[in-house]
Amino acid sequence: MSEDTQRWSVCPVEDCEYAQEYDPAAAAFCPDCGMELISECPSCRKPVMSADQISCSGCGMAFKE
Repeated sequence: MSEDTQRWSVCPVEDCEYAQEYDPAAAAFCPDCGMELISECPSCRKPVMSADQISCSGCGMAFKE
């Protein structure tokens, strides 16, 4: 992954819009609702590349519940 590519961690709850820049040292849970953040697709492991991404750009798996 190139240095200018930004990776994100997003909340999987449908009505929660929380997202943060990916940082492995940062909190792994949403401060708004408490759910575990997603930084890669649970199915194919492709990284989340947008703060408003709701499904995987690789396999199409939906991130929002």
